[in-house]
Amino acid sequence: MKAKTTKTVIAESRREERFVPINWGRSELSRFLAVAEQQAHATYASLPEWISAMEAIDAALIEGAPEYFHEIDAARQMSCRLFMRAFGTFRAATRLAISGQLFETVVLVRSVLESSVYAWACGHSEPHRQAWEHRDRGDEERRAARRAFAWDGLKA
Repeated sequence: MKAKTTKTVIAESRREERFVPINWGRSELSRFLAVAEQQAHATYASLPEWISAMEAIDAALIEGAPEYFHEIDAARQMSCRLFMRAFGTFRAATRLAISGQLFETVVLVRSVLESSVYAWACGHSEPHRQAWEHRDRGDEERRAARRAFAWDGLKA
């Protein structure tokens, strides 16, 4: 049975020759990864407005990075680490989204939002930064960090 598609896109393209590992495509996992890459190309061609939006977000994050990380003082280091976690997770979520793995993308988008909020809180609030940095010292510190980073704790 042949699947019906709702839209066919003919996009300008270029031929790219590349080498792949000798066993690529011989296991279920590598075949899945190859299909995911093909899906990413198809999404890139068929949804240019979505790709443009993701590229704009990515560019905004990259353009601001030098000022975030130039001569980082000790108080801002944790905030910068959390920002980098959010940035890396954003790129991973983008890759999953354009490959068609939308449900998995939702999990990562939540992580992006959480890391971003935590980065902002640690960068603007000494009590939040200390709560985050001390959360692995014991049960009470972990509970204090959970309270600080709960919605009510972030609004305070």
